[in-house]
Amino acid sequence: MMKAYATYRDTSMDVARGVGILLVVLGHAGVQTSIIYSFHMPLFFMLSGYFWNPEQLFKKILQRKFLTLIVPYFFFFYYGYIFYAVLLSVTGRAGLFEAHAVIPLVYPSMDTPTWFLLALFEVTVLTYVVSKTIRKEVYRLLLVILATILGYYLSRYKLRLPLFLDSAFSMLIFYYAGYQLKISGFLLSYQRRYILPTSILFVVFLVGQFFRNGVDIRSNIIAGSFFPYFITALSGSLLVIVLAYSLPTTFFLWKPLRYLGMQSLLIFGLHFPLLEFARPVASVLTHNIPTLYNICLAFCCLILTLLVAMPCRHLLAV
Repeated sequence: MMKAYATYRDTSMDVARGVGILLVVLGHAGVQTSIIYSFHMPLFFMLSGYFWNPEQLFKKILQRKFLTLIVPYFFFFYYGYIFYAVLLSVTGRAGLFEAHAVIPLVYPSMDTPTWFLLALFEVTVLTYVVSKTIRKEVYRLLLVILATILGYYLSRYKLRLPLFLDSAFSMLIFYYAGYQLKISGFLLSYQRRYILPTSILFVVFLVGQFFRNGVDIRSNIIAGSFFPYFITALSGSLLVIVLAYSLPTTFFLWKPLRYLGMQSLLIFGLHFPLLEFARPVASVLTHNIPTLYNICLAFCCLILTLLVAMPCRHLLAV
């Protein structure tokens, strides 16, 4: 099997991340939430798995992931804590603030999207354990599938594990799929001539929308049957990735999407509280016209987030 590990800056993957993070902000702004939630988080786990390198030492992996995931998690935890402490205080809602929830990992972050950082750290560790303890690829795949099914049944019976570990189990198969996509070499040779597989992915994703039920990966909510959920999430994620690879660099949205992708970690951690400031702006601009308001809210929030991200980029060195 071909071994090809990403050690370079893959600009097409940046574009895919850009699409993904735009979907995250749109979803939190209330734009087509059910469709976006059906695949946007599996997409991010697949994109992360694409860059998994099993040849790295575990110590090096832990050091790198601690700096790139856990340190930002702590930063965004206190960012959310301070933001809502000030906001609720100045708006006369101080009684709603949970001042005791000041210890990361013990209390959930008030900046809710940051759950992804913990779950991704856990998925990375789980993937390393699987890759180093099991030699045969078929048994690795079987274990990944079993872990994912465990996550699904934890959802069915409404059983939560600490630190979003149940969500990590549910997402393990998408991380692993991203890694398999990399070593297959498919995207390295991908060109716009692959119209048929792209069309098939699009049709499968559309059909899946008629069969899928509610999905919220943060809460590990996977309603309905596993297969429609999985096929919809997988096809939607792959569709975004192959479209990102098919876009020419001359496409007018290519550079903006790539920029968003390169800032995706900061946007993940910063945007959610800033919706509070974006709402009155969007309301004035759109007179609260449904859908138009939600789209405007998303882009107002995104612009504000990118402004706030500038100094934070130096603090977190990302």
